[in-house]
Amino acid sequence: MIKYLEMNEKAAMLKLALQVEHLFGNMVGVNEFESAVEECLKSQTVIGYIENKKVFGAGIIDKERNEIAWLVVDSNKRGMGIGQRIMDRIMVELDSTRL
Repeated sequence: MIKYLEMNEKAAMLKLALQVEHLFGNMVGVNEFESAVEECLKSQTVIGYIENKKVFGAGIIDKERNEIAWLVVDSNKRGMGIGQRIMDRIMVELDSTRL
């Protein structure tokens, strides 16, 4: 299921972030990153993929800039279309008429 993630799913977001730190640098435990995740969750700009009550992917959108700010899929679930499903929802949320 694709839905906006809520504050109680912050830990799941951080668990996903741990999986990609080798690509982007430290995120978990970095106050700025964790605060930004909280703000995104509060402002309903995090779209996630949930299966059996577990978060397996998430995308953060910046509605003001009309862009994707962050996207991650659980390493054990990659290649299963989860990223595409998140992207499909993101594209509905963003304004296709803006550059």
